[in-house]
Amino acid sequence: DQTPREYRKRVDASFASDRAFVRRAESLLPAGTMVWKLPYQPLPENGPIEKMQDYGLLRGYLNSTTLRWSYGAVKGREADRWIRTLKDRPAAEQLELAARSGFGAVYVDRRGFADQGVGMEATLRERLGPPLAQSDDGFLAIYRLQPTGVSAVRLEELLPPIETPIRFDLA
Repeated sequence: DQTPREYRKRVDASFASDRAFVRRAESLLPAGTMVWKLPYQPLPENGPIEKMQDYGLLRGYLNSTTLRWSYGAVKGREADRWIRTLKDRPAAEQLELAARSGFGAVYVDRRGFADQGVGMEATLRERLGPPLAQSDDGFLAIYRLQPTGVSAVRLEELLPPIETPIRFDLA
């Protein structure tokens, strides 16, 4: 009741854009498709990344009934460790590992990148073609990814090998 009307209009327009975008994506992707979300944002309470608000990646999840989303793994848990390990890889390698892990789409929130996603989307367009859908406000895009596996690549495969074993009998 004390929120300025201009702010409410912006929030309402943003929500409508998000909802229409997710509904378009759901109509173009099979039910149950796993969606790899970019950029990585820790949960909970990380703070904004560039111009993307904290919890900004919940937009897809909150508006969806048929898709599965990579965002939402809680910091300190194995799922978050797996996602963080992938996010440190080059974009092309992330796509390959996400596909091997059963992901069928890549969601990009352009606000989360310093370059508004230009670099990341250049790789996505090169590898996957044009976006399957974009939000009316231009902030969100989703690309179709062809899954090549059905379960997550084991975390042990993603971690660098330990070259020197830890010895507890030496100083």
